Amino acid sequence: MRAVSIPAAEGDDVQQTVAVMGGHACARWIDHLPGQEQLAEGFTTTALSYIGAPITERVYRQ
Repeated sequence: MRAVSIPAAEGDDVQQTVAVMGGHACARWIDHLPGQEQLAEGFTTTALSYIGAPITERVYRQ
């Protein structure tokens, strides 16, 4: 096993990550696709959450 480090996010990286992981990107697709006739009438969507392993807790949840 080897040690790996991940630098802290800088600039607008934090806001961009929250937008994607927080569902903003998904909501934009759902708002856009009906006008493109890409979703069936009465479609549903499901949001899943990635909990991850204890080793990645600081990356994904902190």
